[in-house]
Amino acid sequence: LLGLDLSGAGGGGAAVEALAREGNKERFRFTVPLARVKSCDFSFSGLKANVARCVQKEAPAAQTIPIAEATPEDRQLRADIAASFQEVAVLHLESRVQRAIQLARDSTPALDTLVMAGGVASNQVVRTRIAAVCEQSGVRLVVPLPRLCTDNGVMVAWAGCERFKLGIMEPPPNADELDDDTYVELRPRWPLADPPSSPSRSSKQKRLFPSLSSSPPSAPLLTPVSPNASPTPFSTSSPLQAAVQTPEEH
Repeated sequence: LLGLDLSGAGGGGAAVEALAREGNKERFRFTVPLARVKSCDFSFSGLKANVARCVQKEAPAAQTIPIAEATPEDRQLRADIAASFQEVAVLHLESRVQRAIQLARDSTPALDTLVMAGGVASNQVVRTRIAAVCEQSGVRLVVPLPRLCTDNGVMVAWAGCERFKLGIMEPPPNADELDDDTYVELRPRWPLADPPSSPSRSSKQKRLFPSLSSSPPSAPLLTPVSPNASPTPFSTSSPLQAAVQTPEEH
């Protein structure tokens, strides 16, 4: 929408974050998604549509002229849109995380840790603001290094390697064991803990896999983040939980 160069490390998210640093987050007033809905659901479709309409009205050149070729005035306009978008997106994340902590503590009072990972966790503004939310709530935030948060495919593959090394895996079946009633369950999202089991609607035999927390490794996976310091963790011994995604709309 903004004519950004998406070829750099981190893709579109990093490009928006970089441009937003040049902008005025107060210039455009986008609506915070689901502001009146008291749930933990995320939705960015309406915000994206609002931004698209704003670009078409205020910065139509962005649709045909790359940011590198924009005039100073046009670049500033695009930066203001990016900053305004990022501010509202982060406000949405903050409200959902606050709500999630409240609900989780209602059911599990001893809750003391929030894990944030996935592509959005590489954004320094998000890391700082969520760290502040956790400090206000008395919750520890743990988060991977930014370089481990930028590629979903790498994160999932790396998580598989770590689990394989720890023996948290199931060997593949022999060729003569395969038939039409055997299949591998695909998980587009992999929770920290499995929900209570329920009867399967299928008569097929599933080959299920344990949750990420079913057999925790001996070494800490992530380093706590202090909101009073840099949101980047000091170190990390394993990228295993980098595969645990923050909510995203697909």
